[in-house]
Formats: sequence, C-alpha cells, structure tokens
Amino acid sequence: MLVLVGITALGCSGGNDSNDVNKAGSAATTGGSAGTAGASNTGATSTAPEAGATDQGADPSDGACDVVVYDGEQGSHPSSTDGLVYVGWPMETNHAKDIGDAKFGSIALQNALDPNGTCCGTFYYSWSNWDMDKTKIIDATKFDSLEFWIKVESGMYWNLQIELQDVNMKASFTGNDIHIADYIDGKNIDTTWRKATVPVSVFNTNGIDLTHISSFIIEGDRAVTFDLDEVKFTKASCP
Repeated sequence: MLVLVGITALGCSGGNDSNDVNKAGSAATTGGSAGTAGASNTGATSTAPEAGATDQGADPSDGACDVVVYDGEQGSHPSSTDGLVYVGWPMETNHAKDIGDAKFGSIALQNALDPNGTCCGTFYYSWSNWDMDKTKIIDATKFDSLEFWIKVESGMYWNLQIELQDVNMKASFTGNDIHIADYIDGKNIDTTWRKATVPVSVFNTNGIDLTHISSFIIEGDRAVTFDLDEVKFTKASCP
C-alpha cells in the first residue's frame, strides 16, 4: 500500500521536477525495522528541508550494531511510524509498489525505472521524511557498510548505481559511479535475491556530510524493474 503526498521537487542528476512522494515499508530503526504504509492521498504539501545540520536530536545510530532503514514489515516496530518515503524521477515513467515476494518477512519494495524503455530514471528514498524527523538522521561514519538485498524482475541491471544524500541535499555522485553489482558476490544481479554490501567509505565523495545522512538514491540509464529488501547500515562486528 502507498501514501501519495505532494512535495516540491528534490532535484536529481538529470534536473528538477515536481513529483509525488510515496510512503511504504519501514523507517530507520535500531536492530530491526518498522512502519506501515497507507493507501490514501493526503493532499498535504511540504517543501525540501532547509540546509543545515544543527540540533538533530538523538542519533538513532548511537550505540547501535546496525540501523535498518527499510524492510517493509508493518508494525514490527510500532514506535517508528513515518515509513520509508520515496519519489521517482521522472514520475511519469518511474513507479514503485509493495510486493509480497520478500527476502525477509512478507513485504518488499518493487521499483520500475523507465518501464517503457525510452530513457532512464532515479529513485530517491528517505527514512527521515526528507529531514522532517531529525531524530532519524544517521551518522553513517559509525558504520562500515550500507547493506541491502536486491533482485531484478526484468530489464538491464548492470548500470544500477547507488548514492547517499545528506541533509543539505548533497549526494555522493561523482564520475566514479558506485555500481551496485560491483558489491555483490559474483558481480551479478539476477532474479534471485542477492546481498549488496557497499562500504560507507566509497560514498565519501563530492563534499557529502556522512555524519548527517537522511536518504539514499538508486539510478540507472536503462529500463529495469528491481526489488529491494532489508536496507541497513551495519558494522563489520555485527553478529
């Protein structure tokens, strides 16, 4: 189920556009996951957060072995109710929905980048509701890796790339793109769930503030439909 919320464009590598924001899955939680997804159009409007990273409140990553920012399960952590919000660019060709074929639990997130095969696309995902909930902003330097499970339903996977984004809307995009397949055993994404483990250190580019991370980005320049589950920041020492 999805909640559509109007929002001012967040911007992306290809330019700015006005889009809808969708809610699904779980918000950032310590040692687990959370959240619920609705199904109505709220009609609410918000704008992109102001720049700055002061007075962030309690860091959800303090003392945590790992912090899950998405796993799709309803009610597993009732205290985290904002959910993972996301927006596709361009909206007319990029769509996402909850599906039942999860790696863990019962719900995963399916994402369609340019299903008509005419161009490209970008998805922005935020566990802090675009910094509206400052208690969920994460200090990624306290972790070793961003870890997640991914599989492809159809299309061309090899150019799927991932970035982090800080509270000042600065992303880790550089000419040295971070290709997801490079961080999977066998360097392959197929129709089987595969775990990607991307070192936090590779995101330390383009002047990004890794101590105040609030979202991640997946982009590609070919038509592809892929599924995500169990997205988390984790330490090498986690059991």
